[in-house]
Amino acid sequence: MGELRPSVLSVQQDRAAVYNDLKQAFLCFIKTRAEGPWRHAMAAAAPAFQALSDKIRSLIASCPAHAPLLSRLQDLERERLRMTLALYALQAPARLELFAWQQNDGSPLKAGQGCGCGSGDGHSRAAHQTQEPTEAEFRAAVRELTCGIEENTVAINDVLDEVRDIEDNDGSEDMSEARNGAPCDPSDAHTARTATQG
Repeated sequence: MGELRPSVLSVQQDRAAVYNDLKQAFLCFIKTRAEGPWRHAMAAAAPAFQALSDKIRSLIASCPAHAPLLSRLQDLERERLRMTLALYALQAPARLELFAWQQNDGSPLKAGQGCGCGSGDGHSRAAHQTQEPTEAEFRAAVRELTCGIEENTVAINDVLDEVRDIEDNDGSEDMSEARNGAPCDPSDAHTARTATQG
């Protein structure tokens, strides 16, 4: 029982590190337009998140009394990852001003120009022309994902508070670090909202 809190804390800190790696790779991609490191970061994140989920599943097996709580954390983290990747995929072409409605002449992306979705070398917006969102659709989607991530963060922190409460308060570990490690940076949400502004 006494190992539950530090174990969960460790997993959340590691999750935060993986999310930070993704964020830095994304920012690097936006700056350099080199898709290789960004795709590499996404590929590396998949097994890293899987390994961390496996650790929580092991805790669920060893602490059945708290299985519902830990399963809730798993569900929230799974949804967090889905929304985060969806937001990056939506933001990338907008941050690079590649949507037709961001072009002065309204022209589509030139052949071979990367769209930023990370789906492969030589991928261009030509493959997305039939599904490119309008500006209104883009802003609505960003708003929905951003609000979802913010709500998800609150829920993750609530779960971590419950984990803290079921432990004896005899340790020096501070759950605030795990709270901060919940992979949502409010500044990211603000950036998402203003991806095409300014």
